Amino acid sequence: SLEDDLMKLFGSERIANIMTSLGMPDDTPIEHSMITKSIQRAQVKVERYHFGIRKQILQYDDVLNRQREAIYTLRNRLLTTQELDQDVREMVRSVLANTLATVTGPNGKLLDNTPAFDDWIHALSIIFPISSLADMVRACECSLAAIEDAIMQVYRQQKSQVNPDLFDDIAARRVILSNLDRKWVDHLHHMESLREGIGLRAIGQKDPLIEYKIEGFEYYQTMLKEYYAETLQVLFRIEITIETPAPPQSSSPFIDVSKLS
Repeated sequence: SLEDDLMKLFGSERIANIMTSLGMPDDTPIEHSMITKSIQRAQVKVERYHFGIRKQILQYDDVLNRQREAIYTLRNRLLTTQELDQDVREMVRSVLANTLATVTGPNGKLLDNTPAFDDWIHALSIIFPISSLADMVRACECSLAAIEDAIMQVYRQQKSQVNPDLFDDIAARRVILSNLDRKWVDHLHHMESLREGIGLRAIGQKDPLIEYKIEGFEYYQTMLKEYYAETLQVLFRIEITIETPAPPQSSSPFIDVSKLS
């Protein structure tokens, strides 16, 4: 009948007018072939509508799944690799590459003795607690590879104060993995909030899915930058103290009788 929810949503007004003109009650069962075809077309519209919703959900999920695969691949490598120096070096390289352009001129030379340079050194010193950091950077002549090598040299000296393998297993690996897990959970919350409100972009004649992909990628890049900086900030301040147990006091079962008098 015309009271069916399907007919209310997609039924033809022409059919309703015909039934009204014939004086047929609204609850009259619909059996005419023309009306049956109209219902079938309405069913097709409903199925297409729900298919479109499922397809859109999968497209949204695909954005996050790709990010998840990248993070899980990174995490598995951090769990299995024996040497973490290469991963630390990549973090250092990323931090430097993201900030070095702010203190170099068009010719690639360092903009020394400028407020921008001072701000950059201050920002780096928060991550890398290196004395005379500005002098070290100047000595490297603003070469990304040279600055990277100098910072890694400081890191290796820090590791050499204890057993390097012990440093990686006890301290570095735990710091790197715990920070990665924490930043990834925060990122999932941010992506969920983004998805909840992204549909409103359609009001501004923008494709919500495209906007979600763009902003989701920006969120992901920001998460990685923060993860690198926060992890390095901890790694370069780790101090491992190995306590040497005190030698046990010897106890003799014999009594010195000379002290009894």
